Amino acid sequence: MVCAPPRRRRSWPVRALRRNDAWRSTGLELDEALARAPVFAETLAAVRLAASRGAEQRILSDANDRFISVILRARALDRLFSRVVTNGTRLEAASADAAAAAAAPTTVLRVLPHTPPERPHGCARCPPNLCKGAIVDAWRAEPPPPPPPPPSPRARRRWWGGGAPPVEISAAAARRIVYVGDGGGDVCAALRLGTRDVVCARDGWSLHKGLQRAAAPRTEARVLPWRDGAELLAHFEALFAPESP
Repeated sequence: MVCAPPRRRRSWPVRALRRNDAWRSTGLELDEALARAPVFAETLAAVRLAASRGAEQRILSDANDRFISVILRARALDRLFSRVVTNGTRLEAASADAAAAAAAPTTVLRVLPHTPPERPHGCARCPPNLCKGAIVDAWRAEPPPPPPPPPSPRARRRWWGGGAPPVEISAAAARRIVYVGDGGGDVCAALRLGTRDVVCARDGWSLHKGLQRAAAPRTEARVLPWRDGAELLAHFEALFAPESP
């Protein structure tokens, strides 16, 4: 499979795709490679912890829907996220010549920008394909959702091996956003957050550096740096700790 980025993209998925634009394989081979992609085990635990505390989880990513859906299904996390906003994809034949396509049945995974070029989002801080700040603004304007039902005993055993049942969080905490990111495209989203919100920014990466610059605008949210999955899980354990009776 050939991964072809949209034109004028300036984010990390495009650089990765351009490095691999001569790699050809079947779509199944790509999915198998994505399913084996390394992930911090503690990060998976953090996602399940937030779900057990009744948090609604969403993905706002500069990757693409194919990559994300395959990785989530491989880790049995797809049902823990209510929404995914990212770039789209389309599979195309690698060769327009029918005989060549039959001899080498490969495809092109073309990444489609979330924001169409003919309708630019107008944010100078973000790449042209996606303004994460605008998406966060829209999410913050939504009315509060009803509390989710508690997970079934079967789901609880699957997550925690029969551990303690999930504990509901307060109404105030239910309106809090905990934003986890690392890239430069996350800076705009972080700047839209309020005083009750939290940014978990990967230490030393573009988001963390962007929020630390003296000349940069300041986010109102609390910033918690993290270096690895263990530190991120520790933040989640504190942020989603059961409230004292």
